[in-house]
Amino acid sequence: MSNEFMLLLVGLGVGVLVCAFLLLKIIVEVKKARKEFAKIHEEQIRQFHKEFMAKRNNNNDED
Repeated sequence: MSNEFMLLLVGLGVGVLVCAFLLLKIIVEVKKARKEFAKIHEEQIRQFHKEFMAKRNNNNDED
């Protein structure tokens, strides 16, 4: 095999490894972001439920 062909193979191998690493990094960041979003969303739902029940109880007290 010629030197140019070997360099091409090495370059392609390095490129594939870099792409795989970046893809893995993106996947990890997306998982972290989804977990954080779920936590924030759950807290918003709790807050909404608390406020809704307080309004409901106030309306029942007025009747």
